[in-house]
Amino acid sequence: MTSENKQVVVYVRESNHDGAAECLERQVQKVQSYCKQQGYDVSETVSTIGSRAESLDALKKAIEYAKNTDTKTIVMASSNRVVGTPSELNAVADALDESKVSIVTMDGSYENAVKYGVSTETLIANTLAAIGDDTTE
Repeated sequence: MTSENKQVVVYVRESNHDGAAECLERQVQKVQSYCKQQGYDVSETVSTIGSRAESLDALKKAIEYAKNTDTKTIVMASSNRVVGTPSELNAVADALDESKVSIVTMDGSYENAVKYGVSTETLIANTLAAIGDDTTE
């Protein structure tokens, strides 16, 4: 992301469980705080509760918003908010490449998985360690 464009879309997803709404709000606060620390200007926040599959519409909304504005970047806590396997990661990466929208994760999981093609086990272990149990499915 260039210094001229620091606008971002925040995307957060929480799994269905008791207390999901409170966990979702904490996740929103974490990601927005991270954005502030990084000097990003949050132009939109898209949040949802549900499985990865159930939440695809919310992710598409975030991608479309970023694509159709000057934002071009989505910030999320971890890639496990979107994907759980490398094949899912590749599908998301392809969609993002087509839209020219990038993802930044607080824990670096998305960037590292794309760059190094890490295993499912490593990707999930890293994201769970960085985020904590309140965001698992």
